[in-house]
Amino acid sequence: MNYGRLTQARVHEHDGRLREAEELYASLLRQHADQPDVWIEAAQVAGALGEDDTAMRRLRHADSLTPFQSARWLAAAARQHMHAGRAASAGLCWWKLAHREPADARAWAGLLVCALAARKGWLALRVRMTLNDGVDSAEARRLIAEQWRHMAGGALLDAIRNKQVESKAPAEVDRTPLRSLLASAAQTLERHADKHPRRADTHYHLSTCRDALGETIGAIEAIDAALTINPNYLAAQRLADRLAQPEDLALAA
Repeated sequence: MNYGRLTQARVHEHDGRLREAEELYASLLRQHADQPDVWIEAAQVAGALGEDDTAMRRLRHADSLTPFQSARWLAAAARQHMHAGRAASAGLCWWKLAHREPADARAWAGLLVCALAARKGWLALRVRMTLNDGVDSAEARRLIAEQWRHMAGGALLDAIRNKQVESKAPAEVDRTPLRSLLASAAQTLERHADKHPRRADTHYHLSTCRDALGETIGAIEAIDAALTINPNYLAAQRLADRLAQPEDLALAA
């Protein structure tokens, strides 16, 4: 293992230099194709760049290298599913981790957030009771807030896919219970974008939130930021093309 290059890749990822980190991880994967932890870390960088297909392919490869799904793999897979709005798949990963490691409050918090995103209130209530038994209320709130950051944009994408909220229809959104979800998600993502300005996925999800709220100019600004970081972000390219349509710009005027 080239630990010097691995350390440098981790430093780049920590500092938000994701393209530099991606280049180093791609090189490490060619040299050390049998190291599942490197594949997991590389998947997390791809996910931060908005490359869901690459992230999931790397996670599947990491899974194939071990006889069982490690706690680290389950957490990484859960968060990538959350980023992409796959609440049920993410919840399954957190469920596996929580039942393997019952004292892992992070896993219970992740399962709680996924249950809420999937509109499974009965499950969310049961999980919240389990979480409260393991940690105090302040720690529970902190863990839930951290997991919500991963789910915020993804929950909106899932709602749009299921026609629970229509993009570009602010008058309709104002009359739905999801208005508070949209506003909360946007605030969460704005804070994260300020703290980690070079994560393309954060800017993309922020653009999605602003678009659904009818904030077309803000949505365009956020999607431009995502594409500046990763010009090959396909989902962001599709959203940018739609936001550039004349009717969108007329609404924003």
